Amino acid sequence: MKFPGIDIRVAPRIVVSIATSEDGLVLESRDATLVGSLDLTDRMEFRIRTELTPAGAEVKSRTEITILADPPSPLDLLPRAALEGAGDVTTGAALRFIHGFMLNSIVSDYENWSGSPDFRRTRSAALMDVQVKNVPMN
Repeated sequence: MKFPGIDIRVAPRIVVSIATSEDGLVLESRDATLVGSLDLTDRMEFRIRTELTPAGAEVKSRTEITILADPPSPLDLLPRAALEGAGDVTTGAALRFIHGFMLNSIVSDYENWSGSPDFRRTRSAALMDVQVKNVPMN
């Protein structure tokens, strides 16, 4: 995220859990922090939850993002509307990028899985070490 006239760099780092539900998959942030030129550890909290649901030949996605922030100086001098607008634009762009990347990866995995018995065996063996839990989707 860059602000005009202010050299501030911030990037999210997110640990995500993936669980199955009756309807599909749930991806949820477990440890989300912002790193960069400002220490925002105690000033910002964000949570992300994405639900992926099969719908015929498509996958439907629903994402909720919660961001709570206490802007540090010099950002606290900017009008709240300007900060929220910059945050909305930046978050939207990042989400579209991540969402597209994630869905392309899922499609690619499915194409490999459906066309290759060796790929299925390799993935199945890898999944034996993964703990999956059922989570009710709200």
